Amino acid sequence: MTRLRESRILITGAGSGIGRLLALGSADLGAHVILWDKDRAALEEVQAQIAEKSARASSYCCDLRDPESIRSAGAEVL
Repeated sequence: MTRLRESRILITGAGSGIGRLLALGSADLGAHVILWDKDRAALEEVQAQIAEKSARASSYCCDLRDPESIRSAGAEVL
């Protein structure tokens, strides 16, 4: 099994579906998961689930249809 400990992984669409599953799985493998989604409530829920596993996650509200939203979220992450 691949270990992602000490890695930082940015996942878009992390509030639901495949993005959510990738976020939770990456956290299980030790990654610090950076969550992007346009749904703030969904982000907070996923971040809370990751925290329950004693893993790290940071969440940022970002709409990938909006270039300014992407720039803003990217600047926050950096």
